[in-house]
Amino acid sequence: HYETDTLATQSGIYTLEHHSGSHESLSQDYRKFAKEALLLSQIPIAISTDNRVSVPMVEAAKSKYPNLSYLSIDAHLRLKIHKSGTPLVSSAKNSAIKELVDHSVFVAARSFTKTELQRADADYVYYALDLHQQDQKVWISDIINDLKPEVYISVDLGAMDPSIIPLGEYSVCLL
Repeated sequence: HYETDTLATQSGIYTLEHHSGSHESLSQDYRKFAKEALLLSQIPIAISTDNRVSVPMVEAAKSKYPNLSYLSIDAHLRLKIHKSGTPLVSSAKNSAIKELVDHSVFVAARSFTKTELQRADADYVYYALDLHQQDQKVWISDIINDLKPEVYISVDLGAMDPSIIPLGEYSVCLL
């Protein structure tokens, strides 16, 4: 790997044990896992059907990379404010992350409320329809230029072509 000067095939892979506890204890486990991996100059990756795992992963990454930016590739903006006051619901995931990082970019948005759109910085929202109509090299370059050098990436498979993957709740979170 270029950034870490290692080969993933030689470094191996680590997986967390199945977790059946509360979301709060799961978040603590993810945060601890990510911090330990970052201390070892490893790249933590969380693959989950639960979008909320991104929040503790970003918290851990932010502690090592204070200028961290956030790239969300998702059909949903997920910028709702949850009435209970907890950000740990899927529809509010990016609200919690926006409070942690200084800069967020949202790509492939096609399902959101007017309120969510107001909470996002319109200059950094790339709509799914526009991506299909514009030159791929141009919008990819624009997105890269919008990000800082250290980026946390969250990919929700619902952002893919809706004829292949409808608005589902499948997430892959990468750092």
